[in-house]
Amino acid sequence: MTLVAISSIAAGIVIILALAWFLVRPLPQESLVIHSEAPDGLLTEHAQRFPQLRHPLAGTDNPYVKHYTSPQIAKHWCDDRQEALQNFLLALGEDFARLEQLAALAAAIMPKESAQRQRVPLSLLLQFRANYRLAFLLLRMRSPAVTPRIARLAELLGTLSAHAETSIAKLAQLPAEEPLAAVSKIRRE
Repeated sequence: MTLVAISSIAAGIVIILALAWFLVRPLPQESLVIHSEAPDGLLTEHAQRFPQLRHPLAGTDNPYVKHYTSPQIAKHWCDDRQEALQNFLLALGEDFARLEQLAALAAAIMPKESAQRQRVPLSLLLQFRANYRLAFLLLRMRSPAVTPRIARLAELLGTLSAHAETSIAKLAQLPAEEPLAAVSKIRRE
């Protein structure tokens, strides 16, 4: 009996550790953005296109395509849709990485007490990473549930973008000497 209990506890610990690794591990886009310059241009340029892409990505045309086209054309259409979904998902990951980089830059420039209050909540970061990885898994399985997951990612990017805008607005209200001193401190590191 104790062997079963010990093995159950060990299995539970392994599952919890795997889940923590799944949530905390940075996305591939995050490591690419870290080595680049400060973000420029629109930070969520891809996420802003989701409303126009919602219908084409939803796959509601699948029954029509399968019924009225040849199997080769239907397969080609499904493959193209999968590729478009994968490219859009990768682009959402880039948007997330740029927003996270901007939030880190803003937090580094702000005074300590203000930066802690303005930092992006860890729950938002973990939610995005979990939803992103789940969407990629659903995409690999060719599940129709991938579109709502991508919609959730676009919502989370909107929330993260609002957080970044708030941080930048607070940064603009600081006296002129404080941000300059913090920027010089960042450059020395």
